[in-house]
Amino acid sequence: MPARYADVIIPLAVKNTYTYRVPANLENQVKFGIRVEVPFGKKKLYAALVLEIHENKPAYDTRKILNVIDEEPVVTSIQLNLWRWMADYYLCDLGEIMFAAMPARLKLQSETRIKPGKNLDEQIFDLSDQEYLIAEAVSIQKEITIDQIRSILDIKTVYPLIRKLLEMEVIEIYEELLEDFRPKKVTAVRLASEYRTADKQKLIFEKTGQSDHQTRVMLALLQQEKQKKFITQADLVRMTEANHSVLAALEKKGLIERYDETISRLPDFAQDLDDASPLSQEQESIINQIDEFGDSIKPILLHGVTGSGKTRIYIELILKTLSAGKQVLYLLPEIALTTQIVQRLETILGDQLLVYHSRINENARVEVWKSVLGLPKVVLAARSGIFLPFADLGLIVVDEEHDPSFKQEDPNPRYQARDAAIVLAKIHGAKIILGSATPSIESYYNCKLEKYHYLALTERFGNMEMPEISLINLKKVSKSGHLTTELIDEIKAMKAEGFQSILFQNRRGFAPVLMCTTCGWTTLCKNCDTTLTYHQYSNQMRCHLCGYSEKPAIECPACGNHELTLKGFGTEMIEDEVKIMLPDLKTARLDLDTARGKKKLEKIIYQFESGELDILIGTQMISKGLDFDRVGLVGVVSADHLLHFPDFRAAERAFQLMTQVAGRSGRRHRRGKVLIQAYHISHPVIHDVIAGNYDQFFKREIQERKQFGFPPFSRMIVLTARHVDANKAILAAQTISQYLKQRLGDRVSDAITPSIARIRNRYLGLIVIKLEKKSSLIQQCKDWINEAIILIKKQKGFSTLRVSINVDP
Repeated sequence: MPARYADVIIPLAVKNTYTYRVPANLENQVKFGIRVEVPFGKKKLYAALVLEIHENKPAYDTRKILNVIDEEPVVTSIQLNLWRWMADYYLCDLGEIMFAAMPARLKLQSETRIKPGKNLDEQIFDLSDQEYLIAEAVSIQKEITIDQIRSILDIKTVYPLIRKLLEMEVIEIYEELLEDFRPKKVTAVRLASEYRTADKQKLIFEKTGQSDHQTRVMLALLQQEKQKKFITQADLVRMTEANHSVLAALEKKGLIERYDETISRLPDFAQDLDDASPLSQEQESIINQIDEFGDSIKPILLHGVTGSGKTRIYIELILKTLSAGKQVLYLLPEIALTTQIVQRLETILGDQLLVYHSRINENARVEVWKSVLGLPKVVLAARSGIFLPFADLGLIVVDEEHDPSFKQEDPNPRYQARDAAIVLAKIHGAKIILGSATPSIESYYNCKLEKYHYLALTERFGNMEMPEISLINLKKVSKSGHLTTELIDEIKAMKAEGFQSILFQNRRGFAPVLMCTTCGWTTLCKNCDTTLTYHQYSNQMRCHLCGYSEKPAIECPACGNHELTLKGFGTEMIEDEVKIMLPDLKTARLDLDTARGKKKLEKIIYQFESGELDILIGTQMISKGLDFDRVGLVGVVSADHLLHFPDFRAAERAFQLMTQVAGRSGRRHRRGKVLIQAYHISHPVIHDVIAGNYDQFFKREIQERKQFGFPPFSRMIVLTARHVDANKAILAAQTISQYLKQRLGDRVSDAITPSIARIRNRYLGLIVIKLEKKSSLIQQCKDWINEAIILIKKQKGFSTLRVSINVDP
C-alpha cells in the first residue's frame, strides 16, 4: 500500500499548510476535519486540523502524525471555504484564522495550562492509571502545562488523555477563568406544600399565634400567590416591613418554603412577546416583501428608524427559518450590551437559542460549537459567531450593521464580520438581513447600485413620534461646568414628570490631559507617544492604548511648578459635575471602566431599566442595543468631539452615534427630547441629525468620498510597519512604498509617520493604498504586498520588523 499523507493547519501565523505522514496504525482514523497531534519545530506539539488526505509524497522528509484526538470532525468543508476566503481577502494565514475561530479547548498546544475541574474529586477513582497520574498532579500543583504532563507520564502523546479528562470535567483549560453565562437567581418564598389547600390554609393563623408580623407576612403571601407566579423574599420583606427573622420563624414552623427562582436580569416588558405579538401593518408589509424575494441570496438592507420594531421582524423571520429545519445566526456588535435581546429571544425560542461570545466559559463555547454541527438552532453571537461550523444555515441577521465593532482591528485576521457574513450566507445559500437605523455608507451605496435589496421602516412602533431634537450653541449660553443651564433644567423637569435622562460623552476617564501651567509639560505614556488620561476614581493616569498607569504628578518634573491643570473632559468629570449640581438625583456611569465585568454591566442596566437611577452617563456603549421605557431626555454633551477627528469616516460615525443615542429617547410613554451641545453649530452633520435626514447626509458624504477616492469608490488597504527603532520603522515603510509605487503608481501613498508614532514601544510607519475595484488588480496588489514584505524582512536589521495588513480599514 502506498504511504498516505495529511495536509494540516497548525494554529500559528505560518503561511502554508504542512504535510505529515499518516502512520499505518492510524490510517483508518485520520480524516478531514479532525484534530491530530503533530510535532512542530524542535520540541513543540500542536493540535492540528486535517485539511486533506492524499498519497503525494512531498519533496522534503515528512514527520509522522503522533495521535488522533477526535473521533468525528470538529469543522465542516463549508466552514473551511469561509476560512480560505478570509485568508485570501484579508491577507492572513489559515493558522491565524484557526486560532481566532476555535475555542481554546479545541486548539491545544505544548504550553497550554491545565487546572483542576469541578469533577476531579468525584471521578478520580474511575480513572485509568495514566489519567489518575494527571489528575493527581493537577490536584497537588493546581496548575500544570501539557509539557509537564508528558514528563510525568514519560510519553510523548497525551492529547487523547487530556481530551477525555476535559470531557469528564476532571480538568479544565486555564483560559476558562472567564465568567459563565448563567441565569440570575433570587430567593423566592412560597407556602409550604401541606398548606396549599383551602382547608389547610385555615390553620395557618393558628400557628402564627400572637405575632402581628408573622400574620401580616402570611396574609401578604396568600394574596400575592393568587396574582403572581412567584414572590421574591426581598419583595415580601419590603411589602410587609418584616425582617428576615420573621421569615426564619415561619420557615421553622413549617408554614413557608424558601427556594431559588431563575429570573430575567431586566424587567420583563419583553415577556409580552411570548406569543410573538402581532405585526404592525408596516412590519407585515416588510415580511411580505422579503417573502417575494424568494430564494434570492442578494443581501437585504432593512433601514428602520430607531424604535421601529426591526427586532420583531427578525423574530418572524427566525421562526420561519426554524420551521423549515434550518439554522439562524444573529450577529450583534457587542453581546455584553444586548441582555434585553437575549431575554426577549429566550422567551420565544427557549432552548433553541444558543449564546456564543467571549464571556461564556470554554466548556460552554465547545458545547455551542458541537451543537451547531447538526441541530436547527439560533445562535446569538458577537462577530466571532461567523466562525461556527453551521451545518445548514438558512438565515443571518446582522443587527446594527453599521457598527464599527464588527471590524476586528488586532490581531489577525482583521476581518469585517458584516462582510464575512455576506460571504458565509452566499456559501450556504442563506438569506441575510442587514439592519440599522443609520446604515453604513457602503451598504446604502450597494442598495443604490441594486446589489442589495432595500426595505425601509419609516415609523416608530406603536405610532410613537420621533424625538424632538434641539441644538444648544455653547458660544452663547451660560454653563455650569460642561452642562448648560438649559440641559440641567430639562433633566430636572424630566425627573419631576417621572422620566429619566441619558447624557452622552464619547470619552471615558476624567480628563485626557494633565498639563503644567508654566512650561506646558504633559504626562506622557512611557510606552506610547500619547498623553495619559486622568481617572479620578482610581486616582491614576492611564494609557488607553497599552494599559500603562501611574499616579498623577504633584509637581511638574520639568520646571518644579506645583500648578498643574486638567484639560478636556470625559464621562467621569460629567458624572462629578452632575452629582454636584443635582445631588438629589441618582446617577450612574456606563463606560469601559464601570462595565469591565458582565455582572457590573448588567447591574447598571438593570438599575436604570427598573427606575432606580435618574441619570445614566455614558460613552457609545449606551447607544447599542438598549431599549429603555422611561427615558425622556438625551443630552449630547459635546458634538464637536465626535466631528473633529482625523478619519475619513468621522462624519459618518458622528451621524450614526448622535442618531443612535437620540433614538434611546421617548420610545414608549411620551415623545422624547434630545439636546445637542456644540460650538460649531453650523456643521452640516449636526443639522442632518436634527432633521433626521439620512438621505441628505448620504448625498453629501458620498460626493466627498468620490472626490477623494475613498470607499466605496476604492478598495483601501493600510500597511503598518512596526519596529523598536524609529528610523527602521519609517525606512521599512519607505522601502515597501517605493516597491509598490513602481508597480501601482499614485495608488500608493508615501510612507507616513502617524500622529501617534509609537505604540507599545514599537514605532510605526504607514502606507495607504487605494485601488480601483477590479478583482485582478486587487489580487495582483496583494501578491506584490507579500513580495515587498518578504524582501524587506530579508534585509539586515529588519528580521524583527512586523508589518500588519488591514484590508477595508
